[in-house]
Amino acid sequence: MAKQAKDEDRAAREANKRYWGSDVSVNQIAETMDLSKGRLYGLLVPLPTDQPCPDCGEQTEYTNRTARDRGNATCPSCTGAEQAPRRKTNSKGRGVSAQPASTRVSLPARVPSRALLGAALLGVAAGIFIAVHRRR
Repeated sequence: MAKQAKDEDRAAREANKRYWGSDVSVNQIAETMDLSKGRLYGLLVPLPTDQPCPDCGEQTEYTNRTARDRGNATCPSCTGAEQAPRRKTNSKGRGVSAQPASTRVSLPARVPSRALLGAALLGVAAGIFIAVHRRR
């Protein structure tokens, strides 16, 4: 059992090193490590950032490389809270990448998907159509 846990820990460290430390595709990493993509994703852990959450002050993290590349840090304590990237400054302390703090987004715990909303609206429209044509 202890050997299996050691192997698991070693595989997780290697998977995270390859995933976060390179731009190699997930498919290539999984193939190189002789893992399925699902197994690889199961070994990965979020990458901590140096940015505190604007709501609770806890340390934020990047859940994947796309989020890291876009600067979308997520707070594990606040469900769905995202923080916009910090403004970059030049040598004089002036902002060079103007992304105002108002772009910070705090989402509710559950946000209905567009597909679900579209299906609901389509259902309402179909019901109205049927009701109108039945009266004739």
